[in-house]
Amino acid sequence: MFGYRLSNWGLAIFERMLAISLLQEDVPPMSREEEGGKAHLGNRVTWSSLLYLAQIPGTTIFFVIAVTVITTSVSMLIAPLLYQVVFVKRK
Repeated sequence: MFGYRLSNWGLAIFERMLAISLLQEDVPPMSREEEGGKAHLGNRVTWSSLLYLAQIPGTTIFFVIAVTVITTSVSMLIAPLLYQVVFVKRK
């Protein structure tokens, strides 16, 4: 749990620095360093960054499913044509 929370916080810091450098906007700090574990868990940024980063696996899975369905459909539509061209004309 601690490692996951730490990696989530690290990714949120990276995403925050990336947004600051790309957008050239002033983003408020995530939290003060003297805050403890309970304050970190109660911080809104912790949970919003967790929800934001949780979208990544979901979109990856959706993309894989969409590509699989599309390529399977196209290959099943093309298979009879390919069969006619390759195997029937050889005879």
